[in-house]
Amino acid sequence: FATRGHYVRSIGNIEDLQAFVGTEMELLQQIELRSDAEAAGRLGLQSKVVAAIALRRLYKNVPFGFTHVYLPPNLGLRLAESESLPTKGPGTVIGALAKLIPDTIAGANQIITAVPVPADIAPLIDYEADQPCLRTERTYFDTTGTPIEVALSYYNPNHYAYRLQMRRRTT
Repeated sequence: FATRGHYVRSIGNIEDLQAFVGTEMELLQQIELRSDAEAAGRLGLQSKVVAAIALRRLYKNVPFGFTHVYLPPNLGLRLAESESLPTKGPGTVIGALAKLIPDTIAGANQIITAVPVPADIAPLIDYEADQPCLRTERTYFDTTGTPIEVALSYYNPNHYAYRLQMRRRTT
């Protein structure tokens, strides 16, 4: 939902992460295999080769986020063959992957930081280079504990807010 021109996301479970309701994904780079030791390490791969995707997230046709997605090569190739990832429209990479893997997506680890937006990403999210933006690094894993996706996202703070609501335990 939107608040003062921002897309504000309410996340309570993995299904919420998979949906990204009310937004559209725009694929900027089709799935390709490339060497990336850092992403491969985060995925727990023996090889440096990963499947990589680049996409932009839009709310009411306004770009507010850019994401680099990294997958194990076998999952990336299966996703490409499935044609379940739209070029533009609703959906997420992890949502499309969930339909292709034998185990369910059990959870995700997320790190949120503020960083200067890289110059190559700034115009893609309608923002100025080197200005502070919200960066999330999310690693999704299945029920066996195997990482299946690493997503590095940059969000324009003029159009996106991350809100967390915490409650006291009742028991």
